[in-house]
Amino acid sequence: MAQSYLTEAIPKKPEPGTKAVNIAAAIVDRIFIYFFALILLFCLYAIYDALMVYREAEVPVEVRRFTSKTENDKTSEVDFTALKNINDEIIAWIQIDDTDVDFPVTYTDNNNFYLSHSYTKDYSLAGSIFLDARNAADFSDDYSVIYGHNMNGEMMFGSLFNFADTDYFNSHQNGRLLTPDAKHELKVIAALKTDRADGKIYSIQTLRKEHNAQILDYLKQFAIQTRIDDTDYQKQIVALSTCYDKDGGRMVIFATYGELPVTEPTSATAEAPAEN
Repeated sequence: MAQSYLTEAIPKKPEPGTKAVNIAAAIVDRIFIYFFALILLFCLYAIYDALMVYREAEVPVEVRRFTSKTENDKTSEVDFTALKNINDEIIAWIQIDDTDVDFPVTYTDNNNFYLSHSYTKDYSLAGSIFLDARNAADFSDDYSVIYGHNMNGEMMFGSLFNFADTDYFNSHQNGRLLTPDAKHELKVIAALKTDRADGKIYSIQTLRKEHNAQILDYLKQFAIQTRIDDTDYQKQIVALSTCYDKDGGRMVIFATYGELPVTEPTSATAEAPAEN
């Protein structure tokens, strides 16, 4: 028995190649650990990046504090002097009642800058709400187009898609367009799904100083929701446009305001934005 215990106490020699296998296994384990650590870091960064994008989509506090609201949450007053001290290219404020559309409107000489810059002109993937560069900055045109990104959570112009629903369209009829010189009451009249090549909607050089009968007749025929009456033919029109797919699809909401002005057309050469 003593001999047996002694024999069992003697360590066995490792089989040839065992050490190499153990080293290889340790290396593989480390590779997997590093790989999954990198995946975790990437996921955390992606979450952080997404949160930053959506944070940028919110109207900055320093911008919103220069507005006043009524008891029913309607934006009633805007201190444009103060806003222009932040960004002299803020030209208006637009709100559609009981939606997340409640934003300053920016404007510059091209349709690319505010695709990727905030209301404070800082770089931002969320961009800004902006007026087409081919329009008049004071909204004196017969027809104006405002663009905004389609963001999840109904941020920016993400809530425009709700207007495709009949009940939602019928219960969200009003809004406001405030400029330094005027306060316009908006009447939402149509919701249209189209694409960025739609010349009936995006040929601003032609449409901005044309009577709006052709636009309204087009909407009566092709819009998915309408509430157009005879008085709308004498009104100015503002269209809110956002994208809904990567193939150029667009969701557009139309509202009337004011009276059609009598003005002479002027030349404009900017192109419609590629993404909004």
